Amino acid sequence: MRQYDLSSLTVLILDDNPHFATILRTILRGFGLRSVFECYEVFEALEVLKTQNIDLAFVDFNMPDKNGLDFVHMVRQSPDSRHNVMPIVMVSGDSSRRAVTQAINCGAEEFLAKPFRPADIYRRVVSLIENPHTYVRTKGGYFGPDRRRNKDLNFDRAEQRRADTAVIEDVGRPGILN
Repeated sequence: MRQYDLSSLTVLILDDNPHFATILRTILRGFGLRSVFECYEVFEALEVLKTQNIDLAFVDFNMPDKNGLDFVHMVRQSPDSRHNVMPIVMVSGDSSRRAVTQAINCGAEEFLAKPFRPADIYRRVVSLIENPHTYVRTKGGYFGPDRRRNKDLNFDRAEQRRADTAVIEDVGRPGILN
């Protein structure tokens, strides 16, 4: 796996468990990241986004009150969000198909199941660097990374997306190490 200089990245960690946030921050600092913001609730993280240029966020799925899905939705859908194309890695102890599908459908790029190893985190970051997602807006109201994995346009008519989910805007492929 290719090694990257990650020292220029600014990362946001949103997790209601301070111990987990500290562990994640320590791992990220071990990769050379110098600027890491820890937040323990959604509205605190949204305030950080108003004043900081965040390159990447690690967001806990399950939190009291507002959860990680709420945060992703607010970041992606807010008309005044400066971070609507910020890569987001959803982190959760619940790795069920339902949880992963919910994270993807709300606009998270990656999913990381707890417990994890530092190498798992590094692989997610490298994946976001080497394979940036195209961001799209659909008629159905979704905005976020293009969830289609198969870009083959020679599909059977029965496989065509419904009109309300058709892509109406391709925002492009922002990268985190630009």
